[in-house]
Formats: sequence, structure tokens, C-alpha cells
Amino acid sequence: MDPTKDTSPEFQRKFKWIKKLGNGSLGAVYLFERRRTGEKFACKVAVDPGAQEALMREVAILKRLYHPNIIEYVTSHFYLHQRPNCLIMAYHPLGSLENYNFSTREALVIVHQCLRALRYLEEMALFHRDIKEDNILLKSISPLHVCLADFGLAVTSREGATHGGQLTHVAVEVYLGRRYSYIADIWSLGVTALALLRRFPKSEARCFFGGRDRAQEAKYYEKLLSEASSLHGCFGELVKHMLCTPDVRWTAVECLRYLGEGPDTGPSRLAHGWR
Repeated sequence: MDPTKDTSPEFQRKFKWIKKLGNGSLGAVYLFERRRTGEKFACKVAVDPGAQEALMREVAILKRLYHPNIIEYVTSHFYLHQRPNCLIMAYHPLGSLENYNFSTREALVIVHQCLRALRYLEEMALFHRDIKEDNILLKSISPLHVCLADFGLAVTSREGATHGGQLTHVAVEVYLGRRYSYIADIWSLGVTALALLRRFPKSEARCFFGGRDRAQEAKYYEKLLSEASSLHGCFGELVKHMLCTPDVRWTAVECLRYLGEGPDTGPSRLAHGWR
């Protein structure tokens, strides 16, 4: 079904619907094309009233952000009842990181870039609250370049740190219902780092949360820490300091300080068809 049928005439004159790309935290994401130039964009469309309000907040947040490792905001368009139901962003056809396998070296490059984005978000007083491999897009393969996407659950520090995010990736303090800060996103990135190496596949992780069994869920966190401890070298040391209690967990600044200028990678093996 064409998601533009209820949009404004102005929007329909400018953009053409191509296909559905997937679902975001607030609504479906579609591929659109600018009629005049043929340029393609990703467009998040919210229909539910609650999602519309949240999309307004996401638009307001993305308008403030400009960083090479954060999805690029393009514009927003209004439905007839004057809400920005269409959030238009840059389209990255390579998709999210969940579709790929990575070497340790490549995973380190990705985590380094995400840490830069998280440092920037902290400077902007923002929590992302939904860091996971699905929400990190691959902008290019060689050189390896990624960006954080889906700010549908993001909040400012002034709004308070309410609960949000995927259970398998939320920090332990969030899971326990305790007060948390920016470093909750660091934990989520640490879980993502393990997922990039297929050390803890999402399908396996979800099994721990199927029956609302607190003892079973506690085993999940034990498993995470065990996987982190099994990593070696620079990457292992970094992940261990990301997946620990909040009082000793490294901030984005501390993680980046540990990495120095960060790893530089040559042509990625992904460029040769490895998946």
C-alpha cells in the first residue's frame, strides 16, 4: 500500500514511493525518490497518534545533529492534519550491520566510529537509548564508514532517563530499574560489539527473555560478561570496560582515549564479497 496516499499534495509532487525498507521504532521506513532528480531517501512514516508525537520529537532531535557518524536529516513533511508524519533521511543502500559478518579489526573500526557519535551525543545532552546492530547503518565498505540511526527513543538529559531499548541490549542498571546516565549507551554498544563478531547472536540472546524468569535473565548477563572476558587484545580490553558496572564503566571519552586516534583500516574484506 502506498504510504503517501494521505500525505500533502506538496509531498506527493516532490517524492515518489519505491518500496518498504523495514520498520523503525516509531513506524515503517520506506524508500522514496525525489521526482525531479531521482535522488533516493529513507522516509519514516508514522500513522498512530502516539507515534506521531514521538516522531515530532525525533525530527526536533535530528535537526540539531550534524556528525559524520550520525544519520543525516534531510527534511520532514506534514500530513493534512499538520504533523510531521514523514521524516526524510539519507538513504544508505548497504543497510544495517546485522546483515554482515566482521573481523575483529573491522568491528574495532565500527565501535570506534560509534564512540565518536556517542561522545557527540553526550555533548549535545542526548541519550540514544536504542544502540544495537540494527540501528547502525553501513555508509560505505571501503573505507569502512558507519552511522547511528533510529533516534525514535532518544531523549534529552532534561527529559530524564526513562526506560527504553531492546532488552538484550539494555544496560544492567536499566534492566534493574535504577537511575542511569549516558554510559547506558556504552553498555549497549558493548553488546553490539559482541554481536558484530557473532559471539552472542541475537537469536540466542532472546531465548533468555522469553519466559519472564528473572533467574534466567540473570544468566544472560553472566553469559555476556563471560563472552567479553574471552576476548583478547585491544578490542577485548575495550569491551570489558564497556560491559561492567556503571561506577567503573568507561565513558565515550575514556574509551576514545584508550583507542588514541583509533584504528585505521585498509580495504575491507567485505569489499571482496565476504559476508
